[in-house]
Amino acid sequence: MRRYQNGTLELAQTAAGPTWYIRFTAANGTRPRVRVGLKKALPTKTAASRAAQPLREKFNATPDELLGPQRTFADVVAKYEAEEMPQTHSTRRGYMKMHRLYIVPKWGNVPLSQIDAMEVREWLRGLNHLSPRSTGHLHGQMKNLFKFAQLWKWIPRSENPMKLFSLAGSTKRSKRPRVLSGAQFRALLKHFESDLRMQAMITAGFLLGLRSSEIFGLKWGDFDHHEETLLIQRAIVENVVGKVKTERSGAPLPLDSFVAKLFLRWRGETPCRSDVDWVFASPYREGKSPMDPKNLQTRTLVPAGKAIGLDFHLGWHTLRHSYKSLLDRVTPDATLKRDLMRHADVHTTMQVYGEVEMDRMRTANSAAVALALTE
Repeated sequence: MRRYQNGTLELAQTAAGPTWYIRFTAANGTRPRVRVGLKKALPTKTAASRAAQPLREKFNATPDELLGPQRTFADVVAKYEAEEMPQTHSTRRGYMKMHRLYIVPKWGNVPLSQIDAMEVREWLRGLNHLSPRSTGHLHGQMKNLFKFAQLWKWIPRSENPMKLFSLAGSTKRSKRPRVLSGAQFRALLKHFESDLRMQAMITAGFLLGLRSSEIFGLKWGDFDHHEETLLIQRAIVENVVGKVKTERSGAPLPLDSFVAKLFLRWRGETPCRSDVDWVFASPYREGKSPMDPKNLQTRTLVPAGKAIGLDFHLGWHTLRHSYKSLLDRVTPDATLKRDLMRHADVHTTMQVYGEVEMDRMRTANSAAVALALTE
C-alpha cells in the first residue's frame, strides 16, 4: 500500500504577494508544488495546513488528477467562446472585451482548481479605473464561466468560487443618468427646425423610448398607421443587423398622432421611402444601410446639446432615460412603464409582473407626449 503523504508547506513570493504552496513527491520522483492560498488570507502555517487538507486528500486518492495537466481558465474562455457565446452582436462584443482586456491576461494561465475567490475579489476591488458596475460585470462573467465549467464536468458541480463573494455597489450606477425636460426637448426640435430627419431621430428616443440600435434599425414597413402602432423588429450595432435586445423589446408600441405625423412628413421627404427601406438610410451608402449613430452623436447630437445650453454630453440613451422620466410623471403604474419601456425583467421596472392593454399604453404614451410638448 502506498504511503500517505502529508506534503511539505512552503511560502513563496508571487506577483499577488506571499503565497503558500504544498509539495508532494510524485511517482517519478519529482516534487511539484500546488498552490494553497495567499498568506494574507492564511496568516499562519497552521491555517495554511488546514486549507491544504483537501489537496492532501485529493493527492493521496488520485495523484495524477491533482498533479497532471490541468485545464486553465483560458481553456474555459476558449470553449465558451466557441460553443456557448450568445449570438447577439453587442453582447458578444462586450464579453469578448472583458475576456481579452481583463480576465484572460490576469487568470488565463491559472488552473481552474487554483483560482482563489479571495484573490479574485482583491483584484476586482483594485480595478480603480473601472466603475463599480463594470467590476460587477467582470465578476458576473467569471461566475458564468465557472458555471459552464461545472456543466462540462471540468470542476465539481459544487465548486464555483465566484459565488463566495459579492461586490458592494456593483448593481448601482456610478452617476445618475441625466435627462432632458420637455422644454429642452422642444429646444432641440427648434434647433433642428430645418432638419426633419434629426427631429424624427430624437423623437424616436424621447417620445418612444427607443434604444439607438432600434432607432437606426427601423424600416418603414415597421409602421402601421392604420392601427397606430410601431413594431420594433430588429436592432443594428456597428452595422450588424440582429435581433432586438429581449423578447419584450419586440412588443408593439402605440404611435401618438404627433409622432406618427412627424414620421409621415419625414417619409415624404426622404428618397428611401418604400417599406423595405431604412427609415434613416445613409445617403453615403445609397440607402443600403442606415446612418452611423456614433458619428451622428459626436458630430451632431453633442453640439446640439451644447447649443441649447446642456452642461453634459447629449447621447442617444439620454433620450431613452428622459422618456422613462416622463412616464414617471404621468403614471405610477410600474407594469405600464415596463411595457412601454420594453424591459426584459421585473427588476428593471420595480419588479411588477403582468401585461398591459394597448389602450392603457396608448393613454400613458400620449400623456407623456403631451407633457413633453406643453410643460
